[in-house]
Amino acid sequence: MKIFKIVIGIFLLFHASSEYVSASHELSTFSSPEILIGYFFIVFFCAWMIGSGISKDKLKIRSSQFIKYFAFSLGAFLILSFVNLLNYEENPEIITINEININIAKVMNGSKRMIPDEKQRRLYCICIVTKIANDKNISEKHIDQLKSGKIDKILISLNLENKLDTLNLEECFDSDTKMNWTSQIEETVKKDILNNLKTSKYAKTNDLNKFCDCQITAYKKLSAKELSSEEFANSQKKLDIEKKCDLKSRIK
Repeated sequence: MKIFKIVIGIFLLFHASSEYVSASHELSTFSSPEILIGYFFIVFFCAWMIGSGISKDKLKIRSSQFIKYFAFSLGAFLILSFVNLLNYEENPEIITINEININIAKVMNGSKRMIPDEKQRRLYCICIVTKIANDKNISEKHIDQLKSGKIDKILISLNLENKLDTLNLEECFDSDTKMNWTSQIEETVKKDILNNLKTSKYAKTNDLNKFCDCQITAYKKLSAKELSSEEFANSQKKLDIEKKCDLKSRIK
């Protein structure tokens, strides 16, 4: 019976660590309170099972001995979770474009927080991989990454080579696509705006952080398609936003 408890406790630790990684990927966060609390109690139970199997006497939860078993179980859970994270792969989702079998599971999962709606996200992701696959030079050079679904690696490489603009990826935003401004997106956009403002005429007359925050607030109200279009960069709407933010951020 004691050996059975140890085996069950260890088995649950392995299973829990795997499920934790999968659940966290589904929610796109590893710090969800619901998940953390749930798996805390699972680790607590595993510690009690393992400890009860090893201990010669009846194991008391309020004891230094149990704390040692809990620390061991928690450490094992974290190590196993890290290993599972390194080896984690989404269930493949294959589409065929120009006779190339492309796994879009990773790009679908990676853009989940940016485009919450699954239907809109699928159209966006398929559009991106289609543009890559339709460019013969790019698809041949990155064929292995394209097949395995490492679209982010391809886009980073194209950006470093100043070839990203040739794909016109802004066209992949449908007029109905609703983009969620995650903290990462907002931080990246803010950094880009601030860099531009530092070399602009507003550098000495305005509070650049206020100017930047004002612009981002306005941009959040626009559709992803409009915001990413080439026309918007020189549009009257953008000029109006800039004028409004100029007035709001003036140093008095």
